[in-house]
Amino acid sequence: AILTNDSGTFDISENFNVKDDEFIFKADQSLEWRAGNDININGSNASETLLDYYRSPVTSTFDYEADSSTEATALSGTFSFTIVGANAIEGVLTFPGRSSAGEIAITLSEKTAGDYVTAPLTSGLNFSEVGTFQSIMVNAGSVGMIGSYADNSLMVITREDSENQGDGAPEKIFKFNLDNGNLTTNSFFQSDFVTKRPHIINGELVVMGARYVNIYDLVNLGDPVSTVHNANNDMGLTRFGSAVSDNDIYITGGDLDQGNNDTGEQIRKYNAETGQLEDLATLPATRYWAETEIVNNNLYIFGGRLGFSVDDFETESYIYNLDSGAISTFQLPVGCWATYAARQENLIYVGGQERVDLDGDGTYDDINIYLWVYNTLDDSITEIETDLDDTDGCSAIFGMTLFNEKLYVVYGDACQGNDPIPTWKVMAADLN
Repeated sequence: AILTNDSGTFDISENFNVKDDEFIFKADQSLEWRAGNDININGSNASETLLDYYRSPVTSTFDYEADSSTEATALSGTFSFTIVGANAIEGVLTFPGRSSAGEIAITLSEKTAGDYVTAPLTSGLNFSEVGTFQSIMVNAGSVGMIGSYADNSLMVITREDSENQGDGAPEKIFKFNLDNGNLTTNSFFQSDFVTKRPHIINGELVVMGARYVNIYDLVNLGDPVSTVHNANNDMGLTRFGSAVSDNDIYITGGDLDQGNNDTGEQIRKYNAETGQLEDLATLPATRYWAETEIVNNNLYIFGGRLGFSVDDFETESYIYNLDSGAISTFQLPVGCWATYAARQENLIYVGGQERVDLDGDGTYDDINIYLWVYNTLDDSITEIETDLDDTDGCSAIFGMTLFNEKLYVVYGDACQGNDPIPTWKVMAADLN
């Protein structure tokens, strides 16, 4: 992939947001472009073309040029290509409206079974510490975790009650710079519930909260642009799932009514650009503590619970097709107190906490860590061994994200008290 724009010509073939592209050509002369993460075609060098912005697939027909069986156009004329052999295509992508001179010359080769990403099922996952942070709300709240390819940073977001000085607890961002290892923090005071679900949309940090959507400058943070999203009206949401495609945030479950009854059966779509909220579907059952992820216009909902404080942990999971609205089911191997999810092309890594009451006294005595990989190509789910120690009955994971071919988790002792303020580790494992 060679980008040409007003700043020059750059080879971007090894960019993460280029290597995740797929072009699917079919015999009926239809084309599906699965772009994955978008490209900043206005970048002044290859590094500046990196962009955290997951896009939905685009479908098109392709038409051969007159009297030719090798030259064709697609995507409303913005993709012209030539078949140069049995397994190779060369073409040019243009981007009208996004740049006065932006185009990418691409060479496509056939994707074989060996080109798909695979999980380290044989070697397992070996984690090492990236850094630590202090928070009283990891175990008591519902933290969010996100990483940025473009910024090479990792962020954990909480509602930090330890900083409440009588005027509300802030939304606090712990940001790890992975280039130098530095930790910085950013606090924005706002009265909201504890659940935080962060995303990066077109280079901006977007935090979906229980009542508010806060949009931050990814690099400098500071105070966000804050908007009430109005999901569940004034009641807001708790322990909901959240996933992103294009500018849309898909919100799963989390509703409470005025009597604190669990009513979280809805899937909603919130557009971070327009602020529009839309009800999409009703799930077969309520869902709380169930994390979600999107791959190629399918929304995957992993496990969870029937209620905010219900102790039965569900294995039944759902796939909601964003195009057709169809809902299908699959099973997690183990029901979990909470689940976490992170996408890597066709794979979704799924983490979970299993909490067990060994003596039946109503108190959890043991916490077990589970990590699986869900392959969206064949809907298989496989457990992955890790070296995260949970033999003490208290150690657990509380968040997950994936980028730069590493899986990151928040890890620590769920039994530690709040005095002193608990310390939590951010751990990372290589995926290949």
